[in-house]
Amino acid sequence: MKQFVKKVSLIGEGGSGKTSLIRRFVESSFNDQYIHTIGVNVKKKSITFPEHDIDASLMIWDLQGQRNDTYIFSHMFKTEGAFIVCDITRDTTLTGVPLWANILEKELRMKVPTVILANKADLMDEAVVSEDQLKYVGTQLNAPFIYTSAKTGQNVELAFKYLAKWMLGIK
Repeated sequence: MKQFVKKVSLIGEGGSGKTSLIRRFVESSFNDQYIHTIGVNVKKKSITFPEHDIDASLMIWDLQGQRNDTYIFSHMFKTEGAFIVCDITRDTTLTGVPLWANILEKELRMKVPTVILANKADLMDEAVVSEDQLKYVGTQLNAPFIYTSAKTGQNVELAFKYLAKWMLGIK
């Protein structure tokens, strides 16, 4: 089996659910108590694609959501794939998506596979971000979007597998 190690960064505005998405994916757990990420946290999880004879270890970097702290940008170095997370119940988090995409591209000096995660899909009845808005931003950034819920686990594993396949160049 071919072994790969890939760096994935989760970026986006504070409170959008980056840490919760990682916890759901890596630990299969959820805690609704908000904990502000200071700096960066790194977790690891392997995904196996037996049909392609591939095992990918994802090094998942959870970056704090404050763009005014430029120190955090250095942690984007060598990112091979990214999730830009927005909270569908807060439109300001969608406004931040293109800003985060620009920061990522500037820091890396190139584009990498990037997916917008429209998080908190379990609160769809409270959504202020529409699917049309997500499509528009996604088209502008050439980035697909996926509705996720760290609380219920909706599409979380699917999103990580999708990005991993994109980074590995497999279908």
